[in-house]
Amino acid sequence: MGIPADLRPFMAGKRKIKRSLGLKDREAAQALIPDMTKTAHALLKQAERDKAAAIPRLRTH
Repeated sequence: MGIPADLRPFMAGKRKIKRSLGLKDREAAQALIPDMTKTAHALLKQAERDKAAAIPRLRTH
């Protein structure tokens, strides 16, 4: 899964999230894809939170 350019600094500069499933059985690998996708999305959401925390909040008076 590709990592948006604005989130790369919060993900060690990586361009993609890539994981080996360590399986040779295609059906078994396909069964794991939904869980791996959820994990990748969780990593992206964390990077978004980290980015938001790094941006100074504007004060309104």
